[in-house]
Amino acid sequence: MLKQTRTFDVLVVGEQPALRNRLAETLKEHRCTQCSGGADAYARIRRERFDVVVADTELSDIDGLSLVGLLSELRDRPKVILLAEELAGTWVRHAFKRGAYDVMPRAFDSEEIRRIVAKAADQRADERSGVDAASQVARERHDARDILTGLLSRGEFSLALQRLRKRIAGETGHVSVLLFDIDGFREINAAYSRKAADALLTHFAHALRDVAGNARPLARIGADRFAMALGETDSAAAMPSSRRRRSIRSSPRRRSPPASSMPPA
Repeated sequence: MLKQTRTFDVLVVGEQPALRNRLAETLKEHRCTQCSGGADAYARIRRERFDVVVADTELSDIDGLSLVGLLSELRDRPKVILLAEELAGTWVRHAFKRGAYDVMPRAFDSEEIRRIVAKAADQRADERSGVDAASQVARERHDARDILTGLLSRGEFSLALQRLRKRIAGETGHVSVLLFDIDGFREINAAYSRKAADALLTHFAHALRDVAGNARPLARIGADRFAMALGETDSAAAMPSSRRRRSIRSSPRRRSPPASSMPPA
């Protein structure tokens, strides 16, 4: 049973049309793009996404080694395979030091170059998967928090509640959620600047953190609506916390928003 070859994007770079055509024909199972110069190749790589670049070393504008050096500075860079007339030891070491994936003679063996290109492309795909996974994790972490206040988002608060219920399932089994908002917030937002409204929300979030501590899930679930979860607490036991929360406005520990953001007296 033949192993199915994955298809990748390959850029073939060389001044000799015969060399480019031979490479494109040899690598026809992939999506091959041709260009004749190093400068053009560099510009295309910055605009488009390639998995592998197969470049001849002898280019009139930017030679193969210089192209490898330029590509090494890019964050999303393809694997580069260089072709040369002679593979002298010093030159080969310099090519690898610059960042070349592999080097091959210009009179390459078709099966060998297909194998090396496939291996390089597979490695590049694995690297991109790792980058995409890291980006996804970063997005998930970003989505887990309200940008303005730093409190949990509505969705993350729901997950925190689920984890809290599971944790105390064998104990009291009680979980209370305190919901609250800011009286007159819409009027403040309409009468004064957006900056003043944001400062009020940030100040209120800081004050809630002082009351809730780090152990209790705390979230912003709406424009001016917040939620706090209390584990191992029924509705009667939650009342003292609710009364304490009402005293935030007169608490001497509150942190005032910047004076420039406060509405005029």
